[in-house]
Amino acid sequence: MTGGQYNAALSLFFVSYALFEPLTNVLIKTWTPRVFLTATITLWGIVMITMGSPLRSALLSVADSC
Repeated sequence: MTGGQYNAALSLFFVSYALFEPLTNVLIKTWTPRVFLTATITLWGIVMITMGSPLRSALLSVADSC
């Protein structure tokens, strides 16, 4: 990975973190942490299973964009 590629990946991570961090704070205050963490872990597992077993290359590209 070159320095430019690393900077691009880091920038994408930072932007997505900055966008979703306020949303998660609101959800944690709305729901209990128990419900929020359970939902987050379940959704993360579904995404990982989808990425691990693509039926077609189109499904892989959709799962990869998440």
